Amino acid sequence: MTERTATDARSFILAAVTLCVTAWEIAFNLGVYEEIFFEKFHLLWVVATTIFLASFALPREEQLISFKGRLVLLLPSTYFLASYLMVAAFARNVIEGESERLLIGLTGLALILIFLLVVPYVLYLVAKIINPDLVTFTRRQAWALAGITSFIITAGLIAGDSHSLLMTCTDFSVSGNFVPHGCTSLQINPVGE
Repeated sequence: MTERTATDARSFILAAVTLCVTAWEIAFNLGVYEEIFFEKFHLLWVVATTIFLASFALPREEQLISFKGRLVLLLPSTYFLASYLMVAAFARNVIEGESERLLIGLTGLALILIFLLVVPYVLYLVAKIINPDLVTFTRRQAWALAGITSFIITAGLIAGDSHSLLMTCTDFSVSGNFVPHGCTSLQINPVGE
């Protein structure tokens, strides 16, 4: 194996692990709580917006981000604005009943799509900023990353949705998480009692 091949292999595995760790946590919580927690969205917004704004400080010949890339980075801000307008409409009872449920469902779907599009792109940009030589994936490797990440997302959703078969209420409470509905309650005495 040549030095370049070894570097390519390491960067591919690093990218897969980074994407999948992020994807697992979001997908598992989505499966358990049917929510993407606001902290994850806020973190995504901060990183995407920072890269977006910082890109304007660079000379044109040193740009790392295309016009389309900047549009992708604006998606979390667009969602923030749409979410604000939706909450304001709900607070003023402008939208009610079936329309309210439909809008909430569409907003949730939009958030999931934004995560699926923006998270990999932001991670790609961060890797490209840190070390441009690390991000030289072939088309086959890019599809493999997408497949691996999709598998982990699916596993996370299934595991989260099936949490009552995998974990107990105590697992959630001891870890500092909210105890979800439908969790398995077991009375386990700690060692020494």
